[in-house]
Amino acid sequence: MSTLRVPLRLTIGLAGATVVAIGALATRMALTGTPRYGFLAWNLFLAWLPYLAGVAATLVAGTGRRGVLPLGTLWLLFWPNAPYIVTDVVHLRRPGVTVTWVEVTLIALFAATGLALGLASLVLMQRVVAVRYGSTAGVALVALALPLGAIGIYLGRVHRFNSWDVLADPFALMRTVAFDLSGPFSMPVMAALITAMTCGLAVAYALAWRVGQASDARISSRGPESRSRRRR
Repeated sequence: MSTLRVPLRLTIGLAGATVVAIGALATRMALTGTPRYGFLAWNLFLAWLPYLAGVAATLVAGTGRRGVLPLGTLWLLFWPNAPYIVTDVVHLRRPGVTVTWVEVTLIALFAATGLALGLASLVLMQRVVAVRYGSTAGVALVALALPLGAIGIYLGRVHRFNSWDVLADPFALMRTVAFDLSGPFSMPVMAALITAMTCGLAVAYALAWRVGQASDARISSRGPESRSRRRR
């Protein structure tokens, strides 16, 4: 059975990126005296929730205890929030207002951090599911999560739904989806957007998975050497 471990260095790196992004936002708000782009802090907080759920599931699965399923459900509920922050680039389009490099850099910081949190959480959950239920189940999770994430981004950006609306207002959510599916114009647009976002997430995840595998291989190769040095 594969060993499950929380990527401590990655977690520290993501926390550091978050501090830098929040610091940049706070600096801009202090210099301009306006709270514009303050929503980025909230969106980044939501992006941390699936990663924390993935970390918790990793810890629980590593001890063999129960609790992976509810943590996985929580992760899936909030997973679209992480890549969703990439779509905040739409706020750079303001009629009659010139966008500065400061604003572009600010949103890029938040978008990159949010996307990294989401991809890292998916890697963690795939490994948890693979260890608990087999590698095929892990791949199936990714195949399910990518389009669901794209659908969640679509519903959040286009129709302004939140993750908790699945529980708080499920009927409004279903009515909206049904309307888009039945509309002669909305259906093609929805299908095109969701397909494009699914493909984008798939490419990004494939890269994240390769990076994770390379990192694991590097750590494993250094393990025996570092242990022998400590014995000396």
